[in-house]
Amino acid sequence: MKRRFSIATMVAAATLLVGADFPDDADLVYIDLGHHDLPADGGSTPLLEIAIPSGTTSMVAYCGNYGDTALGAPYQVVDPSGKTLYNGDEPEKYEIRAGYVDDTSAFVYPITPRQEFAPGTWKISYMMSEGNSGGADCGAILRSSPAGETAKIGIEFVFVGLGGLDASTAATHEQFQEFVKTMRKELGQAGITVEVGYRDFPGDVAKYTVLDMSDDDMSEFNALLRQSAPPTKRVISVFLVQEISNSSAGGSTVLGMSAGPPGLAGLPGTSKSGLVVGAIDLMSFPADVAKILTHELAHYAGLYHTTEKRGGKFDPMGDTPQCTVDPNVNGILSSHECLESGGANNVMWWTLKKDVDRPLSPEQAWLLRNSVAAE
Repeated sequence: MKRRFSIATMVAAATLLVGADFPDDADLVYIDLGHHDLPADGGSTPLLEIAIPSGTTSMVAYCGNYGDTALGAPYQVVDPSGKTLYNGDEPEKYEIRAGYVDDTSAFVYPITPRQEFAPGTWKISYMMSEGNSGGADCGAILRSSPAGETAKIGIEFVFVGLGGLDASTAATHEQFQEFVKTMRKELGQAGITVEVGYRDFPGDVAKYTVLDMSDDDMSEFNALLRQSAPPTKRVISVFLVQEISNSSAGGSTVLGMSAGPPGLAGLPGTSKSGLVVGAIDLMSFPADVAKILTHELAHYAGLYHTTEKRGGKFDPMGDTPQCTVDPNVNGILSSHECLESGGANNVMWWTLKKDVDRPLSPEQAWLLRNSVAAE
């Protein structure tokens, strides 16, 4: 059963109450890669051809609408020279990482400044599991502006039943503004400035105030993200709910969830368009909640954990520390074990480590600035 707080459930207007100098969409190119039928027992799309003009700096390719009960992932990626950059049959051979996700799967390239994004015809295919909807709609979003030493992103905070914190009070709310200040500080070290806007959720507030999810059912999360409607396509929707409850862990609280890595930056209204942050600790620990947000936002742009919780998997960056030590041999790489040299203070460490400065490496910062979401 959902736990409900004492809130008004009146549906609020969708008006953006506090505007911002948001990034526009002028340098984004949208390519329709068509609808592709899928066998009921699963299968792959054909190799989809994407014409990349000279001067393109980053890309998000995607296939979606194959359903919440199916999983999909990039299967093959081939560059204009004919070189295979990724093959799902041998994923460990390649620098690119790709995981299976429900309903919509995105692919970001390049992910490091060491990768060349050559103009020409790129090819990508997707694999979907059984339980799919019978087809997938595919496309790509291209960014043409070069990534400099600085960039700007836009965030639209969407308030979903937080009582005294809403679009009309956020600009003067002490804890919320500390939360925003901490987020800006963490992203600022990557050369990123953040423009923010505030909006009250216009949909079913009572349904999403406590967001229910499980390891096997993300349908409510997906349904909320499908209601993203920022003022420009580039702006990232951040839904602030009172709590995210994971029934797979006995109803324990999840602090934040991203649609990535990577999310579908540049295309609102899909199940991978944005992120959700639980505000249960916002009044008491606004800086910690902000650190959760920056971590999840970086996932959305395409960053992985520097080292995964149980080790063995690392991000593809060439300049982030990897932790391989587990002195107590319990199968979990803790922050204490990995703080000295294993990157437990990095923004993309797998869990929040309090009271430490959290750097981003130059390659991590470059990916954020080069994102389709950044200007």
